[in-house]
Amino acid sequence: MSSMVRLTMALFAWAGVLWGVLQLAHVETDWDHTVCGPWGCGPPIAALVSAHLARLVVLLPAGMAGRQWVSNEGLRATGLALFVVAVAAIVGMIVREATTWQPSVGPEQRGYFVQRCLFVIGTSIDLPVVQLLLLGTLGRIAAERAVTKSGTRARCWDEEHHLPLQRGNATAAMFVQPHTRP
Repeated sequence: MSSMVRLTMALFAWAGVLWGVLQLAHVETDWDHTVCGPWGCGPPIAALVSAHLARLVVLLPAGMAGRQWVSNEGLRATGLALFVVAVAAIVGMIVREATTWQPSVGPEQRGYFVQRCLFVIGTSIDLPVVQLLLLGTLGRIAAERAVTKSGTRARCWDEEHHLPLQRGNATAAMFVQPHTRP
């Protein structure tokens, strides 16, 4: 099967999964609006899950491509960068809630500050914080597992031709030079 046919099939499968995940938003359940409390009321659970999963489905091909074409060091650095961006966004959300929400509520509601922060992070679909945190963590774990499994780090980039090395390519295999683990 040619690579173009496989790519087309993968694209249709990805689009089908994305469509299916987005259809979850239309599922009506008895537990919609169960994320309510003194910290606020959230969207229907099905819509929230659909939005989070859709972001993950959209970002997942980039993570898979990174695993395919980026060296373990690059994957580790990218994973760390995504993790740091997600943590910085979470800290920003917490600071915003501490400076806006907490002063605006009564003393009886201030005890729910942690729940409010978790609520804001969980219902934030504008910025895919949860997905970035997950992909960053998985990127770091994948890079570490690849190094631990082989005991060496192999370059996945052909510096001479400035092209990514593709797994299974006999020509590309000539350029792979294992490095010992520091």
